[in-house]
Amino acid sequence: MKKWSAFLLVIVFMMSVLLTACGGNNNNNGANNNSSSNAGGNQADSKEEVELNIISWRTEDKAFYDEVHDMFMEEYPHIKLNVDVVQFKDYDQLLNARMATNSVDIVSGNYKQDVKNPTRSEMWLDLSGEGILDNFQEDVVQLLEFNGKQLMVPWFSLTFPTFYNTQIFEELGLDVPTTWDEFLSVSDQIQAAGIDPIVFGGKDQWPVNMIIIQLEQSLVRGPKPNFYENMRSEETKFSDPEWVSVYDHLQQLSAYFQKNAAGMAYSQAPGLFAQGKAAMMIDGSWAASSIQDANPEFEVGVFNFPGSDNKEWNQNISVKINDGWLINKNTENKEAALAYLEFFSRKDIYQKFIDFTKAFPVQADVTMDDPLATKILDLMNSHNQITNWEELNVPGATISPDKQGIPIILNDMTPEEAAEKMQKEFINSKENWE
Repeated sequence: MKKWSAFLLVIVFMMSVLLTACGGNNNNNGANNNSSSNAGGNQADSKEEVELNIISWRTEDKAFYDEVHDMFMEEYPHIKLNVDVVQFKDYDQLLNARMATNSVDIVSGNYKQDVKNPTRSEMWLDLSGEGILDNFQEDVVQLLEFNGKQLMVPWFSLTFPTFYNTQIFEELGLDVPTTWDEFLSVSDQIQAAGIDPIVFGGKDQWPVNMIIIQLEQSLVRGPKPNFYENMRSEETKFSDPEWVSVYDHLQQLSAYFQKNAAGMAYSQAPGLFAQGKAAMMIDGSWAASSIQDANPEFEVGVFNFPGSDNKEWNQNISVKINDGWLINKNTENKEAALAYLEFFSRKDIYQKFIDFTKAFPVQADVTMDDPLATKILDLMNSHNQITNWEELNVPGATISPDKQGIPIILNDMTPEEAAEKMQKEFINSKENWE
């Protein structure tokens, strides 16, 4: 009997060892599926075949991704990339369908629509603490934070500079203005010399937004940095003095536009500016290429628009970091997805991306070889970068500052009327707020 009991004990011991070994393997697999501490670890480094599904609207970047995806799969041969790219107008339908069936791992995302929207923000993996984000500028990462979470790996940024003709400024002995009064004085001197101070193409209506953005950054969030946080409760309103001031300044600026500014197409403005027909152009950073295409020899500088007489408020510069990569929270391939974004975020790969897109980088020490683009990048980095105010609005709310902007320029509406109209439009859309 004792021998039989001893034999049974041996059998039980051997079975427990086998079960422990099997259990250990299961636990390791579970760690692979849940670990997020190392973007390139475990699942990504294993030899198990993984299919990573990616969707995007960036059709213009196909050649870049063709090259980079070959490089990625050479390093991770067991990770197969399935990439679907569609036109922007069809993208939202694709994204909704693929998320509904949980058949996508990484998506091209939009900050306002996908991150700041409380309904959709719950769909994405929280990347807080991931080493991926350490590759990007700290202030940029902070701008993309929502409800204490970091959900997006950014692509690039845009900004809104004022371009100026350096030759005209030199010939008239003018310094770049740093306050609103200085800007008015410079404009008066340019106008007195028989030159239009500002070229503006307002026929398409929306370009007035670039001027409004550059006024808002100092006039609204200079004195009230958290202005948009209290819009839902109406503690702050578009009819408040800060926004009335934006429209008042726009009305004053319109006196320095060329004739028929409201009737000229936006596409004509860069060419006229590059031909020396005006001293300044208030626009977006993307206009740099149009200016250079119109006149490659044109000497142009940039400055941050000084909407206030408070120089500290004029240190604010609006940036738009609108788009980037998001990971589906319910992906079964989390480590492989993190490995992909880690690969994209590497300095050399990201440099390739910036070289290809000619966009403004959001990583430190990433260079641009275009002189004018470099000037804009230096301008951004020397100022206090704040999110473009349009990205801070209540998701789903109707806000159309351009509809008030053109009547202001034509003197068909007072600044007070414009601000009241925008507030009314905002409140009337409350049923669509998200």
